[in-house]
Amino acid sequence: MKAFILSTLLLAGCYCLFQYTQQPVRYQPVTVYVKQGDTLHGIIRELKYQYQDERDWREIYCEAKRDNAFSRYIVPGQKLVFRMMCHEQ
Repeated sequence: MKAFILSTLLLAGCYCLFQYTQQPVRYQPVTVYVKQGDTLHGIIRELKYQYQDERDWREIYCEAKRDNAFSRYIVPGQKLVFRMMCHEQ
């Protein structure tokens, strides 16, 4: 039983060490002005690719909706700010 507890604590310690050695992540605000024919999904997909953001598009959408307080539709000329994940180098 002691060996099991000791090995569990050792594994937990290794996991914590691994988590702290990961590359730091920061969020960069990105301003986008909506153009004719743009969709939120399309804008987010393009930003995810450009910034190599690994989050699900729905998470980015929910953040943007909270930060920008837009309604169901977006209109050309509207200013939207997205917080995109950037990995520190």
